[in-house]
Amino acid sequence: MRSLTAVLFLLMILSVGCIVPVAAGEIVKTGMVFEVLGPDEMSGIEKAPPVEETVTQGETDYYTHYVSTSDTKLEISLTWDRSTGNDLDLIIVPPNGSATCIHDQNDGRTDGKIAVRTGLQQGADTRWRVGVEGAAVTGSQQYTLIINSYA
Repeated sequence: MRSLTAVLFLLMILSVGCIVPVAAGEIVKTGMVFEVLGPDEMSGIEKAPPVEETVTQGETDYYTHYVSTSDTKLEISLTWDRSTGNDLDLIIVPPNGSATCIHDQNDGRTDGKIAVRTGLQQGADTRWRVGVEGAAVTGSQQYTLIINSYA
């Protein structure tokens, strides 16, 4: 009975959209795979201008990124000065509206750098939303966000 309860509990957690690390360097959420990268592994970083902004505790800044029909990859990079002790999260909302929250430590390091890549389905222009959340911030925290899609 305990194992059945444990399985049902696990299925409940997965069904509400929990992030599930499946292997080093990958995050899967509702069928979408995000490859966790180091900031130096970003392919199209020079194509997108960085956004430099600040966020406070509990605040989420959202940005909209339009993906062209010819784009096949989406890369997102969030960096901040971790020596402040502040923690930020990256929120990714694809066109289907099922948000994924990525934490600093998802890549095995707690270093103020989150970088991910995902494949895109071609065929229609789509709108993605990307948020920077002040997960644990004293005062305010400056950050740099880069969102880029490319073929």
